[in-house]
Amino acid sequence: MKVTAILALEESKLRFLVMYKEYLEKIESNVEFVMESYRIGDADIGNRLLSGTLEGLDPYSTDNVTMVSIFSKDDGGMDSLKVFNGVVKTAKNIEESIPIVEERIEFLKDRYIPEYEKWLAVVQRKIGELKLNVEHLQLQKEEEGKGE
Repeated sequence: MKVTAILALEESKLRFLVMYKEYLEKIESNVEFVMESYRIGDADIGNRLLSGTLEGLDPYSTDNVTMVSIFSKDDGGMDSLKVFNGVVKTAKNIEESIPIVEERIEFLKDRYIPEYEKWLAVVQRKIGELKLNVEHLQLQKEEEGKGE
């Protein structure tokens, strides 16, 4: 495959992951608000916000071809995604899966947030790798252009 085609693919992956990371970061503040809602007795609001927010992650599962393309060769990337997706699934259905509000807070604090942070670190690391790949490919492309 020519450098130009590989470069375009890597740039697309990078844009995709940057947008995904931005979405993940928005979710973080919503989860904090959900926990606060639970603490002050607004469980219904917290449940709806959490479910609605996490629904947005459905397209980014291990079934997503782009996610597989980006993380399949990443050491532990797909495993981290599977674990994170499992925690997200529980959190989306938190009202049914964890009936006691105090236990919901504990789940979010002790399970969801740590897995979220691990997954975010994997995504950030991959963004760094893709940026380096893109820079390298851009230099390679420039070198090829000089030789023509």
